[in-house]
Amino acid sequence: MKSFSKKPAKPALQNPRPTEPYVRTGRSRGSGGCGNRAASQKQQKGNLMSEHYINKSILLDEAELAAGFACEPEDFDALVDMAEYGVRVELGDSEYPRLEVLGVCSERFDRADIQNQDYRAEWVETGKGWNKTLSCLFRKLGGINEDLSARFLRSEDTGVLVSSIIEDLKRDVEQQDFFNARRRISSLENLKDAGLPCFRSGGGLTSGGGDDAHDCRGRNRGPGKRIIVEVAYVWG
Repeated sequence: MKSFSKKPAKPALQNPRPTEPYVRTGRSRGSGGCGNRAASQKQQKGNLMSEHYINKSILLDEAELAAGFACEPEDFDALVDMAEYGVRVELGDSEYPRLEVLGVCSERFDRADIQNQDYRAEWVETGKGWNKTLSCLFRKLGGINEDLSARFLRSEDTGVLVSSIIEDLKRDVEQQDFFNARRRISSLENLKDAGLPCFRSGGGLTSGGGDDAHDCRGRNRGPGKRIIVEVAYVWG
């Protein structure tokens, strides 16, 4: 995480958002996350244009943000402002592809909220808390079912998680389901450092590739004040 001594003014986007709502083909505007599929399909009707964009989930920590701002966020809205600015400092704010902040989820406030209605979030959804947001991300990126996610999140015991995923992996290989086998292996590749499955190293983050998640904290400070910021790289 890059550090800064005081809270500067929030940077303006170099390339403003389009005045008309655009969506990626096959996606729609809405509350984001794992639900509302029927509503999403309905909302797609009438959209005449689409933009290609790639979703990234960024794992941050309040402690590192607060050190940069020299203050603690008093409420969720203040945290959102900090997180949005912090992620732009961390990732940069290039003109192309354009970076859009889609949603923020806070562990401390157990709250998630969509910040951008022009592009569909994959994991963050208004009204969902921390565990449900993580469970959605684990399922979509790592093929980890909700029961295993719930058991893991109660204690964050990585040993239990790894043992269960290895059993699932063996079954995938026996059934020659190599797509899910690859997803399960990928979910564990940075588990030791991040403490959570599916979050790859922040050093491997790019604006291309596929939808994925990255741990961009300076170090793993454990549970309590973690933040997920979902962003989109908009390629046009």
